Amino acid sequence: MRVWLDPNRLYALSLTTDDVVRALKGQNQQVTAGQLGMPPAPNSQAFQYTLDIATRLDQVDQFEDIVVKTEQDGRMVHLRDVARIELGAQTYSQIFTLNDKPAAGIGIYQTLEANALDVAGAVKAKMDQLAKSFPPGLAYSIPFDTTTFVRASINEVWKTLFEAALLVLIVIVVFLQDWRAMLVPITTVPVTIIGAFAGMAALGFTVNLSTLLAIVLAIGIVVDDAIVVVEGAAHNIDRGMSAKEAAIQAMNELFGPIIGITLVLMAVFLPAAFIPGLTGKMFAQFALVIAATALLSAVNAATLKPTQCALWLRPPVPPAERNLLFRGFNALYDPFERAYARLISAMVTRSGAMCVVALVIIGIAGYGLSRIPTGFLPIEDTGQCRRRLRRAQRLECARQRRRSALVISAVQPRLRADIGGARSRFSAAADSRHRQCRRIRHADRAARRQLRSRQIADHHKQHRYRRADAKRIAAGDDVVPFPRAAAQG
Repeated sequence: MRVWLDPNRLYALSLTTDDVVRALKGQNQQVTAGQLGMPPAPNSQAFQYTLDIATRLDQVDQFEDIVVKTEQDGRMVHLRDVARIELGAQTYSQIFTLNDKPAAGIGIYQTLEANALDVAGAVKAKMDQLAKSFPPGLAYSIPFDTTTFVRASINEVWKTLFEAALLVLIVIVVFLQDWRAMLVPITTVPVTIIGAFAGMAALGFTVNLSTLLAIVLAIGIVVDDAIVVVEGAAHNIDRGMSAKEAAIQAMNELFGPIIGITLVLMAVFLPAAFIPGLTGKMFAQFALVIAATALLSAVNAATLKPTQCALWLRPPVPPAERNLLFRGFNALYDPFERAYARLISAMVTRSGAMCVVALVIIGIAGYGLSRIPTGFLPIEDTGQCRRRLRRAQRLECARQRRRSALVISAVQPRLRADIGGARSRFSAAADSRHRQCRRIRHADRAARRQLRSRQIADHHKQHRYRRADAKRIAAGDDVVPFPRAAAQG
């Protein structure tokens, strides 16, 4: 309940603000009226009544009837005589609008141990349930949802996972040119991924962006050991051995290198799990999943792959009798293979010079690494762009809204022309600043290709508003567009 005092009327009636406050406190209290006929009472009292009176005021006319002062002649001064009373907002220093319409915003933040997707789903389900009992004219929407980017990222990772497996399959078929040999490494992918999920469960990890990216990277790593075993066994079969003898001979030659490669991979990724602080927490899951996957790949290559080679491999079809696609690929690939073999032979004969060249390359790489700017996390395209207008601290809110609308209208045509419109946006204004957040439709891939949120921010930095509109905007206004951070908080 807002009470807007008229200082001139207060002065004319010899009243102060304290007088009004005392009247409000004295006549707007929660009190108990008591009972009638309660003991001790005469025996003739047959009934006992509880008095229920309205003490706390909740209507505008009730506040208007509050007596502030009684004159000597008995005339009373009511609150309506010195003030205007209305049922208004608790504070007028902040405004929330949705699509340029008045709204009320509720921010929901997850706890540290909560899952963002589960929280978003629970909120959506609860709001759908509550919406059934909303009064007419009241509706809800979720214009700002950080899990939209999370879902899109996870879907992209899943798509990349299948694409990586498909590319591995194509490479194996093209180079080995034997569908039996193809079955050996291609079965490594599901076996190792299942083992990786088992390792994640044992380590207490969840399916998130870090672990999914680690699995995508591990797909290219885990098939290497299997391909090496298959090539070794196929080479021995070409020399006249049986499939079983070829597999045994291949493992006699390759068991040591497989173990060595696995230990090197684990030595590269495991130290990242022991980095202290927030960086270590973020990269520990990534590093441990890859290390666990590499270990499972080595076990798989040393046990299952030789068995599959002994059971499935057969003498290959001669190169001259293969299909047209394979013969054409061999005709293009063989010259490069021979050139590569000559290059390696020349490098081996000049090993000392090659070591010097390698050291020089390492030095150049280290120098280049030291010159590249560092950062905690790269800025990701979350499909959201914020715009903030800063102004003097004592600027009233209504004036701030007018200036904010002027700046937004100046840059809005360019934004809509670039991305073809936006699905929803919300804004909040305070005494000293006006913020606006715009969401870009992730589902519209054409719009995303035309302009991403980072490009929108850079676009506004270069073209804050037209010169004609700039003359109408007072000095001190500052439009600051920026994309959202990759890691919130």
